[in-house]
Amino acid sequence: MPNLALVSVLLLAFFQQPADPLIPTGDGAQWQCPATPVVNGSDSKVWFEGTFGQRNIRLYLDRGDTTAVAAFYATDDWKGISLGGHLFPENKFAFGIITDAETEPSTRSGLKGQFVGEKILGTWQPDAAAPAVPVELHQVPEPPCDGHGPWKSFSDRRWPIEFSYPANWHVVAGEKDLTITCPDPQGMAYMGQNIWLSKSSLKQIPLRHCEHMWVFNLEDTDPCEVPPHSASVSKAIVTTRNGITHYGGWVLEDRIYCAIGGYEGLGGGGDGDSDEVLQVGDSWLQMHSHEDPSILRRIDASMKQRP
Repeated sequence: MPNLALVSVLLLAFFQQPADPLIPTGDGAQWQCPATPVVNGSDSKVWFEGTFGQRNIRLYLDRGDTTAVAAFYATDDWKGISLGGHLFPENKFAFGIITDAETEPSTRSGLKGQFVGEKILGTWQPDAAAPAVPVELHQVPEPPCDGHGPWKSFSDRRWPIEFSYPANWHVVAGEKDLTITCPDPQGMAYMGQNIWLSKSSLKQIPLRHCEHMWVFNLEDTDPCEVPPHSASVSKAIVTTRNGITHYGGWVLEDRIYCAIGGYEGLGGGGDGDSDEVLQVGDSWLQMHSHEDPSILRRIDASMKQRP
C-alpha cells in the first residue's frame, strides 16, 4: 500500500478514559462516523467559537433530543478532539471524550456546562487528574470552507513545490507528509485533513510507461499486455506546467477511517475525491483529496516547482 494510504488511517491523539455507563453506545457504533454515541431524535447542527481557559477554541455540535456529539480544536495546534454525551433538563449537558469506536466516553472528564441562549458556559477537563478550566463559547455561522476570500502561498525548503491555498485553512508540513485542512471541526472529525500530499518514489507508485503512454497498473501484471480499459489498468492523464508533471486519473482504493475511529468506506471515486501523482525533477509526490473540485483545481493550478 502506498505511503499516502497510511495517512488516511492515522487516528488523532486523544486522552484515554475509562468507560462510563451513563454514555450510550448505539447499534452499529463500530462503523459510524463519528463512532459513538448515536444522536437520537431530530438533530441540530451548530458551531461555536470561544475559549477553554486561555485557549481559543472552535467547536461543532450535533445536538439530538437527549444525546449529542461534538468536535473541537484549539487554533494554536489544530489537534481535533471529539466528544459525546447526554443532554439534561434546564439545558445542561455532560460530554466525555471519544477515544475510539468501541470505548464509551467518560463523564469523569470532558466538557460540562449549560446552554445559555446562543452561548455555552461551563468547564473543560482533559483528564481526571487535570484541573478544570472555564469555558465560554458563542454561536457562529458554519466555518467557510468554500475557498472564497484571500489566499496565501506555501513554500517550504523541504518540499519541491509551492502553491496557494485559502488563507483561513491550515497547512502542516513534515519531512514526508503535508496536509491542508479547512477550518470546520465537523469535517475534521468525520474526514480528517481535506488534502494530503506524501513523498514517494516511482517504485511505490503503480505508474508504468507503456509504449507512448503512461498507465496506472493496479495489479501485478505487465501493463503493456493488458488493454487500457481493463479494470486493473487505467490510462494516466499527463499534463506539465510550471515545472511539474501531473499524472491524473488514478483511483486509490484505500480504506478511509474517521479521525476518532470507525470505518467510513473506500477512498477514491467519490464526489470531489481525486488522486494524482506529481513529478518534480527526480521527486515523486502522491496527492489525495476529498475536497470541493473547484478548490482543488485552483490549488493544483497554482502549483509550481520551488526554485
